[in-house]
Amino acid sequence: MDEAVVLVYHHIDPAPDRPFAITPRLFQEHIDALLQHGYHVISTGELVFPAFRYVRY
Repeated sequence: MDEAVVLVYHHIDPAPDRPFAITPRLFQEHIDALLQHGYHVISTGELVFPAFRYVRY
């Protein structure tokens, strides 16, 4: 991987009553849109420790 786009979500909450919070449904819509546009979504752990991409728990 040569480069990465990092998105930060401060809070994902079913009842977002604070700044910078979104619902789980809206978060899923964001992920779905990224996938539809060809992005590959990985966790922070997978970015920092590439070997994690091949470990399934």
